[in-house]
Amino acid sequence: MSFNLQKYLIENNLTIISKRRISEDVDPDETPEPTKDDMKQTDQEVKNLQKNKKELVALQAKAKDIMFKYTVDTPQGRKIKGSIDDYTRAIGDIPKKIKELQKKIKAVENPTANDTEEQD
Repeated sequence: MSFNLQKYLIENNLTIISKRRISEDVDPDETPEPTKDDMKQTDQEVKNLQKNKKELVALQAKAKDIMFKYTVDTPQGRKIKGSIDDYTRAIGDIPKKIKELQKKIKAVENPTANDTEEQD
């Protein structure tokens, strides 16, 4: 007695074609309508997204200004002029804030990416 993989997949609806048939059988009209709370939440997310984008642009400009103030271009690349401590004090936690804002913006703009990460 031998095991027939093809027969097993077909019987258990595990083939790509079977999955497509199953997904086509789902009625798109069955999706629930968004509630007022959902709409308010979406509006709030859009407002926060715009606010975060403005703040991100401002922080990036501030970081760029600080970088140009404390660095100089050389043929070997950009180097810090003066003390590294002065530069780190001036830049502070701006890079951390920029990364956090980029994550927040990405989470709102690409919600499907977050859903897959949460499921893993």
